[in-house]
Amino acid sequence: MSKRRVIGKTWWAQRWLDSLQGCDFENRLPRGKSYYAQGRIIEIEFNAKACRIEALVEGSQYYPYEVTLGLKPIDSEKANELINAIAENSEWVAALLDHRLPPEIAKVCEKLSIELFPTNMHSLSIDCTCPDSAHLCKHVACVIYALADLIDTDPFIIFSLRGLPLVERLKKLGIDLNASVKDKALTWERVLKECEFIKPLASTDSSIGLKSLAIPKMSDLGMSLSRLLPRELAASSVVHFRDRLFHSIRQGQQVLDRLAKERFFDSTLSESPFAFEQFERLNGFKHGRYGLFVDANGRLQIEILIPGKRKPLRILQRSRLLQTLFALPSLALENLSTDRLVLRRLLEVASRLYSTHHFMMRVVEVGGKPSFALTPAVRMTEVATLLAEFEASIRPLIDTVVRFDESFRKLSSIEKSYLLVTSAISALHADLSEVIDDQSDPFGLFVSGVDLSDLSGEILETITSHLVRYFRNVNLADTYPWQPVITARALAKGRVSINFGILKKPSQSKPVSLKTLLNDDGYQEDRFAALNILSALDDAYPLLKPIREQKGKSLIVERAELKDFLFDVAPYLTWLGVSVMLPASLKKLLTPKLVAHAVAEAGSQQAHLSLAELADFELSVSLGGKTLSPEQFEELCRQAGEVIQYEDQFVYLDATELARIKEKIDGAKNLSRMQKTQAVLSGEIDGIEIEKSQILQARLRELNDVQTIDPPVSLRANMRPYQLRGYSWIMKNIRLGLGALVADDMGLGKTLQVIAALTLLKEERQFESEKGLIVVPATLLTNWEREISKFSPQLRLHRYHGQGRQLGNPSEWDLLLTSYGTLKRDLHVIESLPLNVLVVDEAQAIKNASTEQALALRSINARHVIALSGTPVENRLMEYWSIFSLVQPGLLGSASDFQRHFASPIENDRDPDVIESFRKLTAPFMLRRLKTDRTVIADLPDRVVSDQYCSLLPEQAALYRKTLDEMIRRIEKADASDVVESKMIRRGLVLKLITALKQICNSASQYLKSPSTAPDSGKAMMLFELIGRAISSDRKVLIFTQYREMGEKLQEWLREQLRVEAPFLHGGVPVKKRAQMVDAFQTDPSVKTLIVSLKAGGTGLNLTAASVVIHYDLWWNPAVEAQATDRAYRIGQTKDVLVYRFITSGTFEEKINRMLEQKKELAELTVAVGESWIGEMKTDELRRLFELK
Repeated sequence: MSKRRVIGKTWWAQRWLDSLQGCDFENRLPRGKSYYAQGRIIEIEFNAKACRIEALVEGSQYYPYEVTLGLKPIDSEKANELINAIAENSEWVAALLDHRLPPEIAKVCEKLSIELFPTNMHSLSIDCTCPDSAHLCKHVACVIYALADLIDTDPFIIFSLRGLPLVERLKKLGIDLNASVKDKALTWERVLKECEFIKPLASTDSSIGLKSLAIPKMSDLGMSLSRLLPRELAASSVVHFRDRLFHSIRQGQQVLDRLAKERFFDSTLSESPFAFEQFERLNGFKHGRYGLFVDANGRLQIEILIPGKRKPLRILQRSRLLQTLFALPSLALENLSTDRLVLRRLLEVASRLYSTHHFMMRVVEVGGKPSFALTPAVRMTEVATLLAEFEASIRPLIDTVVRFDESFRKLSSIEKSYLLVTSAISALHADLSEVIDDQSDPFGLFVSGVDLSDLSGEILETITSHLVRYFRNVNLADTYPWQPVITARALAKGRVSINFGILKKPSQSKPVSLKTLLNDDGYQEDRFAALNILSALDDAYPLLKPIREQKGKSLIVERAELKDFLFDVAPYLTWLGVSVMLPASLKKLLTPKLVAHAVAEAGSQQAHLSLAELADFELSVSLGGKTLSPEQFEELCRQAGEVIQYEDQFVYLDATELARIKEKIDGAKNLSRMQKTQAVLSGEIDGIEIEKSQILQARLRELNDVQTIDPPVSLRANMRPYQLRGYSWIMKNIRLGLGALVADDMGLGKTLQVIAALTLLKEERQFESEKGLIVVPATLLTNWEREISKFSPQLRLHRYHGQGRQLGNPSEWDLLLTSYGTLKRDLHVIESLPLNVLVVDEAQAIKNASTEQALALRSINARHVIALSGTPVENRLMEYWSIFSLVQPGLLGSASDFQRHFASPIENDRDPDVIESFRKLTAPFMLRRLKTDRTVIADLPDRVVSDQYCSLLPEQAALYRKTLDEMIRRIEKADASDVVESKMIRRGLVLKLITALKQICNSASQYLKSPSTAPDSGKAMMLFELIGRAISSDRKVLIFTQYREMGEKLQEWLREQLRVEAPFLHGGVPVKKRAQMVDAFQTDPSVKTLIVSLKAGGTGLNLTAASVVIHYDLWWNPAVEAQATDRAYRIGQTKDVLVYRFITSGTFEEKINRMLEQKKELAELTVAVGESWIGEMKTDELRRLFELK
């Protein structure tokens, strides 16, 4: 049940009711109030000619009663005196612009003996057709309350009832209340002009930009915003409208806070690269793409894209999706599809602005239909910067992920991004905030985001006019035909003078001062509007009140008040649309800074400072580039909390910051060497910025600079320029005694760069007394063997893995290659080796610092550590800490320190300052190049083909030998036969052997035709690793296989193990279904993998969405293989294509592949005849070809 309407919210309406209490001798007013609340008035209008109210009121009869109510007109001479008195007082006129009646006017009326409010029955002219004998019946009382309600919103009615049309009379004197202020709903065209405050940035790669978008912390502006609004909206039935509005917003903010704190309830889900898709399903969503639509009214719709149509999400679905997106850990953004990533980051930007009140409240009208919009407060620098960064990151996607109404399609990218964020903030408010308590009140419903477009035009017009006036004070730039300005001028002794003025035109450089506005009749209309603004600002910012009271005389802001003006007043004035013109000395305040001076500076001639020497520094304090003595710093500390003048500059002395600086200087001698290293590299100590002396800066540049080193003479590879830079960087770190994390993107050749560095160490005879240890996942052992053998055969490699493994004689090898599992089991054997270098591949395997393999690696004592990982962080930033605890122990502090200083601020808030500090700290130790790096793109080939060597699992190897022995016996039997068809039988047996062994290499269960719920081959395990890396790099994957059975197994394994839905296109799929599969793979970001039968999809398909091609089993026909690869590598492909050919080491697959490489003639032959040539081999040749090694 709705609440009764509250009448008499304003002093003048309450005075009207109070004055009539003395006329109600029969106590009819309470009944009249009840009648009015019940809606008994059928019709009411003001008869201006007769100066009376005429109404029809529903009574106890079937026909309504006629009621008239009038007041005695004001004497014309007294009316003239009153009008002249009002016209002469600019501040009264300014108040009337807001439909506020200054109490002083009532006092003037008393002095002139004007009865503004009735005092007795003789003041009233009342008539009613009801039979009630009371002079003031309940029907008249009903009309009295109706009048009070009207007077609440329009005090001019009081004067009209007295025969004094105040607005018209003032207009005759040249005071046009309607011309001074324009209370009109905005158009989107006008709102979008605010985009001029957003300075466009250079575009970035869409996915990388969105993933790294930093969303800064912002202080809550709710109090500043609320104190500018009137407490009551007189036309609304909601009591304390302002308080209810902000309570409603707080409810929405609390929901957002709750969502932001929630995380995945299942830790195993959060570890998965496909966590979001899993969590979507848990929340009832079907796997599909999302789209966004901004309609003509600026409202946001989220749509599920179904082939051929778009289906808007209902409000409950939107709420669940919002919960799902917010529950996702920040670091899992790496694995989100583009549409989900856009939606997640949009919601993060919108929720940050909404929860901190960094928005403007506006009424926007389209086609006569108003809507309530919360637009980003882009006049504030931090909001404009965030919007610029968001726009730059979404620019390549804005027209593909977001659909705009036709009226918005010609907007610029910045305008579209601003509109998109506006629609998102407004949608959050509408979905999450609590509807203002009186649900029958249209004003409360409107500002709660409820669509009221179905109401009549008259009601909508009333809503619009009242709300535009209500929100006027927080939209000053939208209300007046000029720009309000506060000017400031620096004076002596740290004082500042400020004044108010207006800029009539944007090109005007000097504002018209308030003094001129008050005294020059040419600015009469502007005068009242200017005073209206100052009056509105008085309550919110008392500091400005003297400007109005002193009639245009400049206000002197003393030094004690300067901080409040600069930090509490000026930013909010800018936010509201007041331009604040500051002198240069006040625009950028100086602050004391810590400065680090390296002790090694004096007389140091060496080329590089070591990491230890970098940590040997002393701290002092500087101001404006000048070092302060301890006595000067102490003097500043005595003035803490103030803005002071220092020479010709202004300085802000933050008390907390000064205390922290003093604490750090006093405690610098107690800092550990690693803490000092962190301070120098990151440029801060516990959040306090440290400036570095020029010499120290130069030495740090040397630490980060990379001088090109010639590749080793014995290296058998032509490195690309970016690979040469990477190799040089690794060697620079080795020579400086620094660890190295090579975190290049997938496919950039990390292994080759490390092999080159190892080769140079070999040439420098570094492995004579100390060796190298290479630790890799078991699936990559063979790959490393092949790569070293190919690029640097003089490196003596010893594989330490498998049953019967032996270290042998270390003098006979340079490098020991082992797996993580073997290292963990045989740590007691390996840790005693004297090691020059430790190389760790796929270092994300130690992302959990507490695992046995991570602990085992950290116990290895090596002079240098090189780690490789294309994805050093998959879910949480603590994974960096774990890897760096091996690469450069102690650099990131303890785990708890890292969590507090880096992980939490970055993961939860994307704090840009902390991100920058982290980058500075880790830059000397980590090399990360991406495909989006233009210096890399210029070097990259269009297609990179890589042979991936896999090992047979023990059960595969046993089955391989058994099958080979059986088939060879049958072939020998065919050889001994005299049957004419024996040659054909023999050829058939050979081809059957090839097929059998191929299937065994693929999967033991494929050959045995048995079920298997998990990968059961070396190839499958390598496939899973590659797919995880590819999807983490935002690449789509094509998997080719010759066998339908294998494709179905892969499909099942991917679904069960990685929760990846991989469609399988094979010969049994109908043509129409094939087309749908191809279209989904090409256009749907959520379809990341497609399995293709070589025969069904090896030719004729366009699959350019893929940039990774995996040949799971080889056809040994270069033409067929190339045709399959060309499904992705063709016109329309925008990325480099990585091609992986799976070869099982030690089997016939490796031998045939080598034969094809060595014998080009044979390769040409196979283009025509495929594998048939193998059938012609002699039996002993077959045995040698197929036997395991």
